[in-house]
This record gives sequence, structure tokens and C-alpha cells, in this order.
Amino acid sequence: MSIQAAFSLATHNPVAVLRTVGDAPDVLDRRTELLAVAATDLEHYLDRAPQVPGAPRVAYFSAEFAIAECLPIYSGGLGVLAGDHLKAASDLGVPAIGVGLLYRYGYFRQSIDRSSQHLR
Repeated sequence: MSIQAAFSLATHNPVAVLRTVGDAPDVLDRRTELLAVAATDLEHYLDRAPQVPGAPRVAYFSAEFAIAECLPIYSGGLGVLAGDHLKAASDLGVPAIGVGLLYRYGYFRQSIDRSSQHLR
């Protein structure tokens, strides 16, 4: 299985990809090459991102952030909005950091029983 195929199957989760491909010889042989490609891509991104001289530093506080599908720390619109704001700040070169909560076990589940009682 190629790295790209494993990455797609793992919903773009690099940790899951590494667990999937394990110590396959073809992957081990290509690790240096893959790291070099990733480093080059990051350099190009950082070179192209505009920097705003004198821009204030921004701390964005939110209960959740939709940053990546493989990092499920969001449940809906608020997280998507917060993630979009961080992406826009990054694209504009505004120095920003997201501060949020990382729920170890996620949200609780709710339901309604047959007698219309709320259950947690």
C-alpha cells in the first residue's frame, strides 16, 4: 500500500499511517525522502505566507477547533468557525494561536427515553 493510500484511509492522520505501514522495508527506505519533501513543502508555505509588520498577536479562545478531520476536537459550527478563523489568520500572516479545551473522553451522550425523559 502506498503512503498516499494509507494517508487517505487513515483520514489524514499521520500517527495512524505510521501504525498502518509499520516497519515495511519500502517505507523505511523512503522515510528520509518523504521527510525532505514535507520540509520543502513547509518552507514553501512559510515563504509564501504574507507577514504583517507590527501586527498584534492574537489569542483566539474557543471551546473547540475544527483544524483537521483526524483531530476530532469539535462537534459543530463553533469549531468550524474557529478553525476557519485560524486558517484565515495564517493565510494573512497574522500571528495567532488557538487556545481551547481538549476533552479526554469527548462529550457526553444524550437521549430521550420512551416516557420523554431526558437521559445522560
